[in-house]
Amino acid sequence: MTFFKSLIKSIFRLAGLEIGFTRSNVINNTELKRENKWLMDNQFHTIIDIGANEGQFAQKARKLFPNSKIISFEPIPSVYQKLKENFQEDKNFCAFNVGLGKKKECVKLTLNEYTPSSSILKMEHHTEHFNFAVEQNEIEVQIDLLDNYQNEFDVTKPYLVKIDVQGYEDRVIEGGKSVLENAQMIITEVSFTSLYHGQVPFGHIYSVLLDLGFKYVGNYEQLHSPVNNEILQADAIFVKSKHSSR
Repeated sequence: MTFFKSLIKSIFRLAGLEIGFTRSNVINNTELKRENKWLMDNQFHTIIDIGANEGQFAQKARKLFPNSKIISFEPIPSVYQKLKENFQEDKNFCAFNVGLGKKKECVKLTLNEYTPSSSILKMEHHTEHFNFAVEQNEIEVQIDLLDNYQNEFDVTKPYLVKIDVQGYEDRVIEGGKSVLENAQMIITEVSFTSLYHGQVPFGHIYSVLLDLGFKYVGNYEQLHSPVNNEILQADAIFVKSKHSSR
């Protein structure tokens, strides 16, 4: 989530620059709310943030939904600690240091120098487009099923689920169908070009979520290649169909 904006900022930071904002935070927050009024109109009581990283999406969600419960999942220990620090004063926030998938296991995760690109899947064509996200090493992380956490938190409806796990989205969905099928909206990263070995294309995610009673309504953001500007990924929006029997 918010991968593209984070990507731009990271490129500037790597060049020794910082992006500055001339407008006040108040004006920025007003613009954020104006641009996301359609999202705020859903009045979500709970936000489930899967693949939270340091909380980039959660921070935006908190501005849009100041009283909602935010539940985050992040498997990388060092990144998880930063996530916790960023929300240490937020009483309506909780986080789990675990990755999500289709079964409970310990797996090796490829930790990338640009942590949002880290994945359980091996990189395939990723470095062809992003030469600043090349160096990597392996760490072990815990994987569990989203459905196993239903008793860990009170998921008050309506709720939004965001999934951004670098090609592992189909496994997350498979292990969380009981939670996902009761969501009002799912925003998930989908790929049109294979950046990781073994990831499924957009059509597969579309088909699975269609079977769960969702309809595709568009993209929240899109990621373009800095090499040739082709669309590589998007944050696809799926909403629960009013005609769904689930």
